Amino acid sequence: PLKSIERLSGDEIDQIRVLAKLRTKHAIDLVADLEIHWLAVARARLALADVHQAAAAELLGIGVKGKIDERNRSVVSRSYYAMYSAARAVLAYNGYGDIDGHEKVAAKLNGSSIGKQPDRDRVVAALNKFRALRNEADYSPFYPAPLGKDAKLAFAEGKAVVRICRGWVR
Repeated sequence: PLKSIERLSGDEIDQIRVLAKLRTKHAIDLVADLEIHWLAVARARLALADVHQAAAAELLGIGVKGKIDERNRSVVSRSYYAMYSAARAVLAYNGYGDIDGHEKVAAKLNGSSIGKQPDRDRVVAALNKFRALRNEADYSPFYPAPLGKDAKLAFAEGKAVVRICRGWVR
């Protein structure tokens, strides 16, 4: 059921909660079941963030300092996807449904009351900054800055963002 749960929108979650109120005579707690499954989805997405982060760490360790090559490009990309996966996990866990547009994830998180404002601001800023850098790293042969420096920065900020997001999923 996790794949079905993963793709629910916020409106669909609200509809399920209404149905749950109607089902009390059968002693079925659909809301609690939904929350248990959303927690499983969030944990799976956090595990995916860890996979992306581990790939970035491995690539960062073998990259040539300052050289623009596929490994440094991939560090930026994997680090961004670690942040993106973690942010999606948080939104899903907090009942916002499946948000899968890159800009939508940052905007929805920014408009939420999840976590403390400074942490939320940091996560949103990182999502926006590193999405743009990931686009450059993935699609442009003319990366505008020292890629080795950006790879290290993306990796460090990715670790921080995943740590913050993990703290928001309990």
